[in-house]
Amino acid sequence: MKKRIFLVRTFVSIDKIPHKKYFKYCIIFAFYFFLANTKDYSYAQTGNYNWKTLFDQSYYIGFKNFPQLRQSWINLSNSKATDDMQSLSYGMDAILAMFETSEDVTYLDDAILITNNVINRAHVTKNIPGNKFKLKDNYKGWIGEIPNEDMYQQETVLSEIYLFQYVTRLLKDIHNNPGIYSKHKYRKFYKSTLQFVETDVWDKWRERGIRYNGDKFNYILLGRTHMASHWAYIAAELYFLTSNQSRRREYFTLDSLYNNKLENNFKKYEDYISWNQTWDSSINQEEDIIQDVSHGNLVVSYIVEASDLGLWKDTDAIQRLIFTLKEKLWDRKDCSFRDNIDGSMFKKGYKGSVGSFQADGFVKLTRYDQTLFSIYEQFVDCSRFLTSWGQYGQLFANLALSQKLLKTQNK
Repeated sequence: MKKRIFLVRTFVSIDKIPHKKYFKYCIIFAFYFFLANTKDYSYAQTGNYNWKTLFDQSYYIGFKNFPQLRQSWINLSNSKATDDMQSLSYGMDAILAMFETSEDVTYLDDAILITNNVINRAHVTKNIPGNKFKLKDNYKGWIGEIPNEDMYQQETVLSEIYLFQYVTRLLKDIHNNPGIYSKHKYRKFYKSTLQFVETDVWDKWRERGIRYNGDKFNYILLGRTHMASHWAYIAAELYFLTSNQSRRREYFTLDSLYNNKLENNFKKYEDYISWNQTWDSSINQEEDIIQDVSHGNLVVSYIVEASDLGLWKDTDAIQRLIFTLKEKLWDRKDCSFRDNIDGSMFKKGYKGSVGSFQADGFVKLTRYDQTLFSIYEQFVDCSRFLTSWGQYGQLFANLALSQKLLKTQNK
């Protein structure tokens, strides 16, 4: 009965869907309404999820009692809190996954709208009133504008690169689709946004590293594997997009450096893999910290994307990640994932099962191994963490994309 009530509620709320999608979603939700009233139907019981439908329901109407994701993410793109770029990055990844799944430009247009909203709020940093960042300069950027928040009147590299890794993927999706790139509005956006990313993201933090301590990669390699993974992701995309050969060499240099440092951190044992989030080669002699799964998503996301682009060659590491996910991280009894990449949990006093945040990386391994779908079907059905961190939409979108890619591979 609970499932039936939910489906009725979503069906009568269909007026919230954009007009050009109205008819399509009437058909979709009428179909589920029919099923819900003819048998005890649930997605998990069939073992045959329609991930795209689940995403679109979340995106245009709302999942369970949560508001629609589309408007939530658009609102985040206008936020005055720079920290919100991180949450917005999850939305960008999801929207792009759905575009790549369906080739529906409605998703692409939303990703462009979000990107433009963010870029249009950027200003020359030395001219931003109240900017307290010591290295402010002639490059464009943002500061936190909400009093009493951590990054108030400060710039933050991490927030920017969280989001702009997926902006570069958006540029790839436009560039690699001749039918889209041939259209003036998309080509204009592509060119202006590529220039912004190369200048006001890459060059800005590269030059600030030189000014700070003479190291152009100071703000790029950072102090953690997962922090540097954002830059590696950006460099991987830009390597194929830039027309400047000098830049191309630098992007390749960064990816090669990151790949080597990450491989040196890897500990391969039996069929599994583990690593520290701190760089093992650090000259600062920092205490080793095992990679937590939540942030490990970022490393996995980079590996998947770089592998697709041909810039990550270690297929053995990917296979070990899959075995680690299946046998070390997934806790079937608790319907959750372990906190650390070695299968351990956080120490007492820390909130456990943050490892159940899977949507930004580990779930993407499903494109290599179809048997992983059963794990995520169980997770969707029984986990108390499905809606934590707002991950459900991103999870559904990445599962939809993997489903498509596996079908394409099997043809």
